[in-house]
Amino acid sequence: MNFRMLLFLAAWAGVAAAQTRESVTVNVVDVPVYVTLNNQPVRNLTREDFTLLVNGRKQPIDYFDTIDFADAGAPSADRRERRLFLLMFDLAFTKPLALDRARRAAMAMIEHAPPSDYFAVATFTPQRGAQFIVPFTNDHAVATHAALTLSASEAHDPLSLAVSPSERAALVAPVVTVDTRPDDDEFIDQPMVLTQEALSIGVTNASMPEKRLIENQLDSFGAIASRLGALEGYKHVLVFSTGFNTDLVYSNAYTPDARLVESLQKMVKAFHAAGAVIDTIDVGGDRMLGANEGLAYYAQQTGGLFVQHENNFKTALNRVVTSSAAGYRLGFTVPANAKKGDNTIEVRIRNLPRGANVSFRRGFSTHINASSGNDALRIADILQNDIPQTGLAATLSSSAGRLRVEVPVLDLVAQFGTREVDATLMLYIFDEHGAAVRYDAKRLHVTSAARANVVVEEPLTLPPGKYVCKVILQAGDSLGFTRADLDVQPPAPPL
Repeated sequence: MNFRMLLFLAAWAGVAAAQTRESVTVNVVDVPVYVTLNNQPVRNLTREDFTLLVNGRKQPIDYFDTIDFADAGAPSADRRERRLFLLMFDLAFTKPLALDRARRAAMAMIEHAPPSDYFAVATFTPQRGAQFIVPFTNDHAVATHAALTLSASEAHDPLSLAVSPSERAALVAPVVTVDTRPDDDEFIDQPMVLTQEALSIGVTNASMPEKRLIENQLDSFGAIASRLGALEGYKHVLVFSTGFNTDLVYSNAYTPDARLVESLQKMVKAFHAAGAVIDTIDVGGDRMLGANEGLAYYAQQTGGLFVQHENNFKTALNRVVTSSAAGYRLGFTVPANAKKGDNTIEVRIRNLPRGANVSFRRGFSTHINASSGNDALRIADILQNDIPQTGLAATLSSSAGRLRVEVPVLDLVAQFGTREVDATLMLYIFDEHGAAVRYDAKRLHVTSAARANVVVEEPLTLPPGKYVCKVILQAGDSLGFTRADLDVQPPAPPL
């Protein structure tokens, strides 16, 4: 790390974080620890090899377990035992050719992933910030389509959990025509925004919009981390980017931009609280040391992996996948003297092989923001994983080739009283392979004048086979979930 980056980190440590509303108390903390040598996991460490420190003080390890996804098969019923990979394509600081190679590498990663891995795909643009294309799903065809196109499916389902039959068929042999050269060719195309060199020499007034772009990215990533906090699993945000120009963080050689530094700190604390890490893939190719300091910072401060000087993005992604394929999980009870808010974590290991690399969660928060009842990431997770909910649920039944959904409007009236409420009913039918084959959403406006429940009936026009129907009823912050197995029989032959 160079001298300028050390100044940056020192200034970062001295800026007070903005206070956020906290509502959920954290009592137990998991610390995944990954140890690799020559890009392969080190598997022979024991509990006695690890020392855990919280805020610089030794902390008892209450439980110790191994992590191993190398032979993962079907998704585990325990959602904590899964990897969640958010593939974040940075369109603001990335060259088009590098972006195309990143997309192809991501597709290969998804293709070779075990069924237990979940993928989400998102983009960051100057105009819209960070936007999800698909939420976390283990229907790898859905994630592959999103990585290939960086756009929503033509299926246009409410939660972006489906692709159309034609899109799914096309993924059998996807064709990417933007770049036909080998992965190790030099990048010679023009960047999508100003080059790092152009940004660093601009006058202050000209550089301000780019500073705000960096701030936008930091704030967007922090908001994503806050949403990830409600999900269980080993959470990785994989950022494909050239990285922001750290020259813009400085007003001069010794004074960083306080506003950007504060945004950096808030983002890192959001990832600590969510138990998520950022793995960064430097898509700028071989370049001088220091040009990718922003990417190094993302990974170092959250506990992720920073991959640089690697023109072959498939190899780079393989390093990330392999490094998290096996490791160790340390758990501890939050000490009584923990700080309110952000706390630091440090892991020390004895008997490390020479040259081994260690990565681990760098912090935690004693409180996290409560998740919103209408967050699509959470709703998609509930729907796919049959997570029980305490809110009012619709009733499902089927007979004579028809599906019947009854919405408990009278119970909603009793719950909300004279207050009017907008409710949303989302219905999904999945086939035996977990693919969404039918979906719908209906909005209901419920008032105290309602005198009967609402019943929705639809024909079950599906090919013969086994299906599962799942329904989410959302009203305010209340969520209700129900499911029913469906066995669609072939039509009876004519007499």
